[in-house]
Amino acid sequence: MVDVEILDTCTLRQACEWIALKWEPMSDLYEQYTGRIRPQHPLFAEINFDLTTKPSIEWDKYIPVINQAEAALKIALTKTQIVASGTYIPEHIDESTHNERDDIEFQPLFTLDVNNNRFLLDGKPIYTNIRIDFTKLLSVFPGINRKQKNTYKSDYMQLMDEVINQEHITDKNQSKKTVLKDIIIQKMKEKKMRPSDKLADAMATLIRQPSSQGGRNKKG
Repeated sequence: MVDVEILDTCTLRQACEWIALKWEPMSDLYEQYTGRIRPQHPLFAEINFDLTTKPSIEWDKYIPVINQAEAALKIALTKTQIVASGTYIPEHIDESTHNERDDIEFQPLFTLDVNNNRFLLDGKPIYTNIRIDFTKLLSVFPGINRKQKNTYKSDYMQLMDEVINQEHITDKNQSKKTVLKDIIIQKMKEKKMRPSDKLADAMATLIRQPSSQGGRNKKG
């Protein structure tokens, strides 16, 4: 079993993958098995993830969203919403001569070389080995639940919720249908809905468990 480690800092590529796909920055060992593929993104939801083989994905879908993320990351860096650190190359000419890692004051003239994890100036590397604090990245680009469903509820559904909460309805506490029906009709009047005996009867039925129908539950 491959040990999965979510890293505290990430590269430019990993930052873009988080922004675009919500792929966490993980250890190199895990990525060499998975080919950087993260199962939670819906583009790749149908892929069978086998850690012994490198899966294939639709790269024509992957590349555009990464490019969009790169643009968003550059804006965040320019506005200093995110701070990066890296190895400075004096005169940005000789990559064999470099200083220790520095916090980078990102400039709009810098360009991102995502694949090689570098900042370029006039097409030449000026900072290499870029690292971004993953926690700070999260503060600007928080995770989202892509499977979140519409939370819309009609007035009737909200009324049913109120009755369920008021009467403490649970699997084991199933009030009588006649009691619920009377409460529903009263609430319809209070909410200036048109009282409907037929509708109240149906709503009372839906509130109760199917196993409680037909007088099989005597509580209430």
